[in-house]
Amino acid sequence: MGVLSLAIIFLKFFYKRKDIWSRNIKGEISSTISEAIIQNKPIKKFSLPSNLTKFKNLIEVLEDFDRRLTDPEWNEIKNKILDNFLLPQAKQKASSWSWSKRQLAARCYLLNPSKAPEKDLTALLNDPKFLVRLVAAVSITKIHNRSLFYAVIQKMSEEKSLARFSYRDALIQCDAEKFEWIEELLKSKPSPPIATICLDLLSERVMHNVLPTVIAYVYDKDHSCRLFAIKALQNFSSEESIEVLVNCLKDKSWEIRAEALKVLSALHATKIIQKVKPLLDDPIWFVRLQAALALKNLGSEGIKILSDQKKEEHPEAFEISKYVLSLQE
Repeated sequence: MGVLSLAIIFLKFFYKRKDIWSRNIKGEISSTISEAIIQNKPIKKFSLPSNLTKFKNLIEVLEDFDRRLTDPEWNEIKNKILDNFLLPQAKQKASSWSWSKRQLAARCYLLNPSKAPEKDLTALLNDPKFLVRLVAAVSITKIHNRSLFYAVIQKMSEEKSLARFSYRDALIQCDAEKFEWIEELLKSKPSPPIATICLDLLSERVMHNVLPTVIAYVYDKDHSCRLFAIKALQNFSSEESIEVLVNCLKDKSWEIRAEALKVLSALHATKIIQKVKPLLDDPIWFVRLQAALALKNLGSEGIKILSDQKKEEHPEAFEISKYVLSLQE
């Protein structure tokens, strides 16, 4: 027990000293970079002492600066550090047996994805560890490489449901060109999991008229595709899209009916108020709720319909109407 206690004390002391040393080193790196930026020092004269070039420390300092700075002076210094100290090591660490080193390599490439070798990004995207795959995926969303971009969507479709949100956040922030790639992928009739992702992404960005592409999936055999296609229609208010949504109000699936009501509400399709009214008596509570919310959102005529419900004639419609009218804006 005594030996074990001494070992624990030694390890605590060792890691505490190591942490202090690391913080001091990163402080020196930050000071050197800050001084170069403030003094507008010529990039050719910028250098780092050998004791300040440890891979992990450099990565963490550069990430901190990158979150705060976007000016050309900083980017020049960052790229010089990448070229001189980090990229040669990143290529080695990308194939390391240690997942933490592979993640550091991925984080290095994320500092300037255009400098990352396609081979390394492909390998890191297919890494066994999620924390490595995700960083590689984010890097890929920032470069012009269609095949790798499609590989990110494919990998997202293979992840567990909760893990997909991080991919989604990165994909939503892509530029307009990549959303055109998403539309083209959707036109190629991919597998349902891929199509669902594409439809979900298109629902988040107002683009040119992709209505013909989206509407085709409203009538798809896959239930998830249908739901996300209806959701995507919220960006396209037209007689055709509203007609499609109204038809969905009669669908056998309660989820389809509910989603169509949400979108009609978002589109402020006041002309279809009388089509929404019958769904206050829908057998599914959630559909009744969406119908009542839609009517309330569609203005005075919809609110009057809710107010006029009679308990003895339509008890369920009366109950949901009363509940929605009581909600605060």
